[in-house]
Amino acid sequence: MKRFTEVNGVYFTEDAVELVVIGDVSVRAPTQNTSLLEVKKTAAARVVEMGGNGLMDYRYTQKADSTLKDYFWIKWDSERITVTGRAVRFERDPRDSED
Repeated sequence: MKRFTEVNGVYFTEDAVELVVIGDVSVRAPTQNTSLLEVKKTAAARVVEMGGNGLMDYRYTQKADSTLKDYFWIKWDSERITVTGRAVRFERDPRDSED
């Protein structure tokens, strides 16, 4: 059974679904302290701009901004969240499905 979460009318799932992919979505947090929810809201807005209402293959990562600190031992906290996935269009609420 697929699991979904919903943010601003857009359904997020880590699973693949059998729908036509509208396009790829990648959203990076603007600052280090941006919450995952805020990044998901931005991703949801991008999905809607593309004409979709779902993001399948949803993933999020938290990585450092710069490789310079690896080479020069510069010390700063600069990790940001990135959300990725593939925009799709559901005809009805996917949480109602038995699949």
